[in-house]
Amino acid sequence: MSANMCSAVSLVCAAVDTSDGHRYLLRIYNNGGRSDKVEYEHRVLQELQKHQSKLSFCVPKALPSKANKPHEL
Repeated sequence: MSANMCSAVSLVCAAVDTSDGHRYLLRIYNNGGRSDKVEYEHRVLQELQKHQSKLSFCVPKALPSKANKPHEL
């Protein structure tokens, strides 16, 4: 497994490549524990996924946590 990191004031990202060839992006938000911001982003991604075939870029898919939650606080 390998990871590349980036960060901003309110966000840390890590791109993770697994040994089985999958690539994931881990996002850690520093948004004051506000779930509404994360939920909004997930809704935008879901809407974009409906139009994926018409877009010139790949839309990421949010995966649940190990606890099967859309995100963790």
